[in-house]
Amino acid sequence: MEHITQASVSEPRFESSFDPTPDDGCSSNDAESQVTQTDVIRLRNKMLKPLFAIECPEFLGWLESLSRFGGNPIDAMELDRGIGGSFVARLFTRNCKYGISATPSDYLGAVAQQRTPLAGEDWTRGRDLSDGDYSVETWHKILADIVAYELVRLGK
Repeated sequence: MEHITQASVSEPRFESSFDPTPDDGCSSNDAESQVTQTDVIRLRNKMLKPLFAIECPEFLGWLESLSRFGGNPIDAMELDRGIGGSFVARLFTRNCKYGISATPSDYLGAVAQQRTPLAGEDWTRGRDLSDGDYSVETWHKILADIVAYELVRLGK
C-alpha cells in the first residue's frame, strides 16, 4: 500500500472567470460572469425544491399558494434545511425577514426578524409567531401573524 504524504497530494485547481474584486467599470468581466448571492439562493432553491416535494409536499404547496398572478413564489423566498432535518422557508419584505420551519407530520412554526435596527438601537428586533402541529390551520395562523406584523398604524 502506498503511503501518501502532504507533498504527494496536489491542490485541486479550479478555472473560473469569477473576479471577487469590485467592478470599477474598467474590468473585462461582464455582468453575466459575476456570481451573486441571488444566484446562489436560486440554485439552492432549485436543488431543494424536489426534496421539499418528496419530504413535505403540503408545506411546498402552502408556500406555492403565496403565488400572485401566476408567478413562481419560490423565486421570492429562500429554501433551506434546518436543525434536525426540518425544512425552512425564508420570506422577505421591505422591513422584515420571516423564517417558517416545518418538520413533516410534527411541527410548523415561524419567527419574524426586523431587517434593520430601529432608530437609536444597534440590534434588530424579532419575535416568535404562531406555531403548532403540522397542519393547514397552523399555516393560516402563521399567515395571519405575518399580515398583522406588517400592518402599520394610520397617521392622525
